[in-house]
Amino acid sequence: MREILFIVLLLALLLVSPADGYSSLKVMGYAPVDYYGDNMAFESLVKYKDYISDVAVFAYTFDKSGNLHGYLNEDILGYAKSHGIRPIIVINNLTDNFDQVLADSVLKNSYARRNLISNILKVLSKGYAGVNIDIENLSYAQRSIFNSFLTELKSQLNGKYMLSVAIPAITHDSPDNNWSGGFDYAKIGEIADEVILMTYDEHWFKGEPGPIASYPWVEKALNYAISQIPKEKILLGVANYGYDWASTGNKVVTADSVKRLQTIYGGKICWSDYYKEAYYQYYEDGVKHQVWFENEYSLKYKLDLARKLGIEGVALWRLGFESDAYMKTLKGMQNQYGVPYGYLGFSDILDDWAIDEINYLKYNGIVDGDGGRFYPNYRVTRAEFIKMLVKALKIPLKESTYPDTRNHWADKYIGAAQDAKIIYGAGDGNFYPNSYLTRAQMAAIMTRALKLPVGHGHSEFKDIENSWARDDIIALYSAGLINGYNKYKFAPDDETLRNQAAAIITKGIRLQK
Repeated sequence: MREILFIVLLLALLLVSPADGYSSLKVMGYAPVDYYGDNMAFESLVKYKDYISDVAVFAYTFDKSGNLHGYLNEDILGYAKSHGIRPIIVINNLTDNFDQVLADSVLKNSYARRNLISNILKVLSKGYAGVNIDIENLSYAQRSIFNSFLTELKSQLNGKYMLSVAIPAITHDSPDNNWSGGFDYAKIGEIADEVILMTYDEHWFKGEPGPIASYPWVEKALNYAISQIPKEKILLGVANYGYDWASTGNKVVTADSVKRLQTIYGGKICWSDYYKEAYYQYYEDGVKHQVWFENEYSLKYKLDLARKLGIEGVALWRLGFESDAYMKTLKGMQNQYGVPYGYLGFSDILDDWAIDEINYLKYNGIVDGDGGRFYPNYRVTRAEFIKMLVKALKIPLKESTYPDTRNHWADKYIGAAQDAKIIYGAGDGNFYPNSYLTRAQMAAIMTRALKLPVGHGHSEFKDIENSWARDDIIALYSAGLINGYNKYKFAPDDETLRNQAAAIITKGIRLQK
């Protein structure tokens, strides 16, 4: 019997997934050097070495004779090899842009093609595990010669080196498209060991403003790719950047740099429910700027999609632009409250100071919001606060004895709190469920709910000395659950906001654990 129980327990443990099932996800990170002395990618590789499976070194382009131009990047190569990360060399046709004429001149010329392949093999012999062909901007007229080049290269690699090919994201075959018409998905999927689906730059640097990689577009592109290419060969391209479009010029941004822009210019960072991506608008010297960017929240939607469709790896453009939260989302890690990084419970909390606490309540089914929104800066009623608290503490529901709550939607939550001696109502025997909760009332309720000792400790709040809830406020402050508006101001008679309620309830639960 014990042996059977042990086997059952062992199987249960083996079947338990990480937070969101991403810890075994293959992650290839692109490592470009954009200018002399650019060490961002290398520093990122060092910092996140445990998150990355492969590093694709963006180092070589070629000329019309098939000669390579670039450098070995021994720092990245050596570090990757010594830390169990597979180094991949990227061969591209990037000059000022991805050069179609250059690609055509090499692909059509059998000598140049053979020379390019020979030079690729020489670079691979320096210690790389494989090659990533990132030749972009190919028309339909180049489709067959590109296939021939890949076939010849694969033959020369002879199973010793891995061949991966980067392809543009499309939602259907489009021979008339001058940028993507040259990519035969099915044939490339047959030849290559790995295919990088570049599901980013849906709206690009030199085009009109819009999402970098909207969820509907990525979903359509990935479904089309799967219909043509074995899914086990596909790596979903994910971005960690964005663009800032303005009439005075466009620029690349990251999630962190957008926050810095917000600090300078104000405004609200928003979330598109439809596109599943963040956006921001600001004015500089009277000029309107429109910003769309990828972050950990948009990433998580794409990781969930990849997992649903059976895709086991992603390719990140680029190392050096990521936030810590972005990488922890890739790894499937959880934050201090046990919520997966990248989880976004509501569309209107993206830049709210209590986003982690609100997400905790949503993730655990404690709050529902209204139409996908939480309204964090709205005032919270006494009934709403009690419902959150009772659900968070898992107190059994019970009808209340307050005359004014008998037909109220929150009566049983109020009754549960009443029975637990968390609330006592007003002096006239009523509870006033629809009245807004003051911060003093919140302090008293939380002190009772958490059974905190009162009459001890101190605070520097100057405005609580005459408050009836002074000791409760000090108890919460001493427990590290409140900070006030500043060092000296608690504002006990102000009405409690929904984000404040979420924060103190979440922190209170964590304190109990």
